[in-house]
Amino acid sequence: MTPTPWDALLLRQTRPEPFDRDPQAPAVESSTSKAGQIRNLLRSGPMSAAAICMDVDIRSTSLVGAVLKHDLAMGRIRYVNGMYELASEFERELRRRIREAKALLLSQGYRVVKA
Repeated sequence: MTPTPWDALLLRQTRPEPFDRDPQAPAVESSTSKAGQIRNLLRSGPMSAAAICMDVDIRSTSLVGAVLKHDLAMGRIRYVNGMYELASEFERELRRRIREAKALLLSQGYRVVKA
């Protein structure tokens, strides 16, 4: 079988191997979703889409916004000056709501166990 010009387009991979991670970068848990991995990374501070791609192994910087679409809409993550960052007020509000839910369950006689 002779090669055709289309073989190069059909058989070529854009990136055959994942990026090599920086050994000093924060650890990423592969058991969580991509969005969860990004949220864990952003706990250490704001990051660019390129840095997120390299740490979480997302193939393109244009996909970072798609992965974080729900978090951005909820206000959990903000995109400011080309950097993604966790919204600290969202985390505080979430902790407050969890405390209220826990208090309600305890007042109704339920036992609350941290998973």
